[in-house]
Amino acid sequence: MDAVRRRWRATWKGWHRAGLGVGLLGALSCSSAPSTEALAEPEGVDSASTVPTEGLGTVPEVPSRRALGRAAEGAGSLPLGLRAAYIASVQAGASSAYAVKPAAGGLRAESPAQRLETTLTAEGVQLAPRGGEAAWRFGLTPRGWGCGDRWVSAAPVVPEGEGNRVTYARAGLTEWYVNGPLGLEQGFTVAARPCAAGVGGEVIVALALTGDLHAVLAEDGGTVALRNGSGEVALRYGELHVVDATGRTLAARLQVEGDEIAIVVDDAGAVYPLVIDPLIETGQTKLLAADGKEGHHFGYSVAVAGDTAVVGALLDGERGAAAGAAYVFVRSEEGWTQQAKLLASDGGIDDHFGASVAMSGDTIVVGAMATPQRATAGAAYVFVRSEEGWTQQAKLRAMRGQAGDLFGEAVAISGELVVVGASSDPEHGPFSGAAHVFVRSEGEWYHQAKLTGAQEVADRFGGSVAVSEGTVVVGSSGDDSAEADAGAAYVFGLVEGAWTQQAMLVAQDAVLGDGFGGSVAISRGTVVVGARGSDVGGQDAGAAYVFTRSRAEWAEQAKLVASDGAAGSAFGHVAIAGDTVVVGSSGDSSLGRAAGATYVFGRAGGRWTEHAKLLASDGAADDRFGAPVAISGNTVLVGAYTDDDLGDASGSAFVFSLENTDVEVESEDDGGCGCVVAGASGSGGPSAAWLLAALLGLRASSSRRWRARR
Repeated sequence: MDAVRRRWRATWKGWHRAGLGVGLLGALSCSSAPSTEALAEPEGVDSASTVPTEGLGTVPEVPSRRALGRAAEGAGSLPLGLRAAYIASVQAGASSAYAVKPAAGGLRAESPAQRLETTLTAEGVQLAPRGGEAAWRFGLTPRGWGCGDRWVSAAPVVPEGEGNRVTYARAGLTEWYVNGPLGLEQGFTVAARPCAAGVGGEVIVALALTGDLHAVLAEDGGTVALRNGSGEVALRYGELHVVDATGRTLAARLQVEGDEIAIVVDDAGAVYPLVIDPLIETGQTKLLAADGKEGHHFGYSVAVAGDTAVVGALLDGERGAAAGAAYVFVRSEEGWTQQAKLLASDGGIDDHFGASVAMSGDTIVVGAMATPQRATAGAAYVFVRSEEGWTQQAKLRAMRGQAGDLFGEAVAISGELVVVGASSDPEHGPFSGAAHVFVRSEGEWYHQAKLTGAQEVADRFGGSVAVSEGTVVVGSSGDDSAEADAGAAYVFGLVEGAWTQQAMLVAQDAVLGDGFGGSVAISRGTVVVGARGSDVGGQDAGAAYVFTRSRAEWAEQAKLVASDGAAGSAFGHVAIAGDTVVVGSSGDSSLGRAAGATYVFGRAGGRWTEHAKLLASDGAADDRFGAPVAISGNTVLVGAYTDDDLGDASGSAFVFSLENTDVEVESEDDGGCGCVVAGASGSGGPSAAWLLAALLGLRASSSRRWRARR
């Protein structure tokens, strides 16, 4: 955290304790804000309204920023040529990290974004997961090309590399590859018509497949899913685009037969040479809202449970400016598709519905923290899935809530238990915060308890919440118990029918302004706490702390930091499933300033090791990829709420399979997510801005050329 900001907050807390803070807060707050006492909401729960959600059916998944080729509102795709041009542009502009290098018997290239390692030799191309022991291997070798009975076998050729491009030059057929953030772009330039002169036909380029993956052709013939032994998609071969010498796009399709992929092109009327251009990419999938628009912040919050993902868009405008929405996606053999759009039955302007999301089984909870100007305390909405779709079951509200509480800033769910954070609840002073526990019985929801922490001003207790098997964790990023604003996390359990504090967790190396507790997650007896303001590795580089429970005692087990952490990385958005921890680093600048990254850590024998760094395939400056993260089994969901595919800050979310890493995931069935989920800030993005307002008033490619040796 900025040193000046730290001093201001510490000074302001001191003023408040001396009785001066309330007057200062009133002077700095918006003068138009109405009395919070007069606007206190009714207590408790509005249940069983069962208003049908806005189901949108299935919308094709969008695997990358090529989603510019998908129009919102079902308007269809932009011309294939525009998508192909976009792919070519991104690949050509790849940084030197994607450049090919000499290796034993050939050339080698890595794709940090795709987490792929490619080896290119005279015998063909081999792909494998980057780093560690390969979970699978996949190879492609051209067998030949031709038309009808005119067939030319593809002889082995020594590859040549320059920058991030590799070429196999054969008489009549040039095979080439471009390694980049979107994957391994493959190309074939066919010099002359293989069919009889003046006669059009089907030109075929045949590729032999080797390795551990099984090819499955999509019904439309446009994509081949390459699946591992568990049936999960490790790679996709598609985005096929073919043009002739005049730039005309030619009809083309893929075929799969046994251990062979065939590219089939209709060259009727074509002017040679032809350029055939498919793309090989990982199982990374990019999700966008079907009706996404500029400024919606889709991806501000995320949750995943099994084959269902939920993504919040707190500034969606369907029910009014910044009313918010949440989107449900489901996974099938065809990939991820949008199933529904959830809206509050009584949604309105500035509700910020979607500021937080959580999921357990067939139940989704969506937080609507509202702005202070909205004159409401905020709410959390419960939706349940049936054969008819998603319906709203209840609206949860704070007991004696007041305007500006930010109730709904963070939510978590485990089975029949829901926890809702309200970090600006003023019961023990402005922004002291609280968390509320609700329980469901026979379809009805009841308020069970209100939890508080150190009960001091600006502690922001409730800015993050998590729950697992009857244990609740609440983050308090402004807590002063260790150092001013160093932060803390509180653990609660149910004892003889009452929720009781069992532990207060603080970092062993706590320092002023760490913001420990800005994000929390729990899986059985393990708690992870993010501290994005930690200065290890640079100012605000961030850290995450792991605590384990032995009998009734909690102890710090590890401090996790990014292997390449740097100032401003904001490492510390956390999620956990079993022995796997995911940490988002929304300020990481590997792909541009604040493009973001996400790290995967695994535990073995009590020791934690960094296993992978996940990057968006099309990451760019200010995407904030990694601000929210979630994990279920071996599926990781990462939000990038300021990504700009459908307009500035329209937002996106990425799905990763840990099958492509060397992480061994212990599946946990907690009925749902590793219930992490607050918003992009982890402690409520906009609320942090409001708090500060109250307190302060306020890439070049390598050009080296390589030739492989046989």
